[in-house]
Amino acid sequence: MIKTKTIQYENAEKEKQKEQTHYKLMILVIASHTDYYEHFKNCWKQYMNQYPDVKSFFLYSDPTIDSDLLISEDSITYRCEESYTPGILLKTIAGYDYIQKHFSYDFILRTNLSSFIHIPRFYDYLEKKPKNDLICCKLEHFPLLCDDETINKDAVEQTMKKWLAISKDVYSFEKTKEDWKMYTKVLDSFFGYRNFMENRFFHYFAGSFILFSQDVVQKIIHQVFVSDILSKKDITTIPDDIVLSAISQLPGIQPKNLINIEKYSHSCVYEEKPKHYTDDLFFIRNRTDKLYGNRDIDMKNITEQVKEFYGTIV
Repeated sequence: MIKTKTIQYENAEKEKQKEQTHYKLMILVIASHTDYYEHFKNCWKQYMNQYPDVKSFFLYSDPTIDSDLLISEDSITYRCEESYTPGILLKTIAGYDYIQKHFSYDFILRTNLSSFIHIPRFYDYLEKKPKNDLICCKLEHFPLLCDDETINKDAVEQTMKKWLAISKDVYSFEKTKEDWKMYTKVLDSFFGYRNFMENRFFHYFAGSFILFSQDVVQKIIHQVFVSDILSKKDITTIPDDIVLSAISQLPGIQPKNLINIEKYSHSCVYEEKPKHYTDDLFFIRNRTDKLYGNRDIDMKNITEQVKEFYGTIV
């Protein structure tokens, strides 16, 4: 399904990449072309490649390019349609494969444009972590749910209480339940366990922050390109973060070190001043659009975050 054999480089980027022998951290930033995403991109460009052993790329999709991959100084473009599913998953795997083949590194962080990373703090955090068998993420979960809603009913009610306490949106919750039913059906088929529903919840890595050590990435790539895991029925019809989480839970991949970075993260849902954030915070998710219906405040917030922590003005 994923092809990464043909590569085209912009300018002399291929030669530049040979200059650095090893990176501590690679960062892949899910991106697409809209006005507000261009603003987020400009914010990222202020800091993402200013550290000598950190290398960052924006991840794009474009079905019109002449090769499987188009590489520039700060972007990887994969030849496919830009889409939520399966586009984000496909370009993520393509990005992993390209980096695995062309770079020496310790960790890959997959994030997105509207997120903010305090790289020095995160770098220090990683210094104390093992270089193998590691996943760092924001751990989320949803209740496993089938058409018979009496099964796992307590888990659904538990989730609903938390949901309504935040959003007060019953319609949105009912719509999301239908998504959970679809995800559950696909995952049940993917894993093939008779007792899969007994898990009650499926735990997954929130797509805005997923870090894998190099050896975990290698195992994921093996599952995709050798075992052809993405050909399993309907698995590419569900969101990329759930698919990556499912692959990572397969026998032989499950890492010894799974770390939830919740205490070092912050979800920014209102207009905020970053000077009030704690000194150990290294990840900020800007998602005011859920409340306001647009990204205007997100653009203001991430601009202030870059200004406060990196001293640059976008």
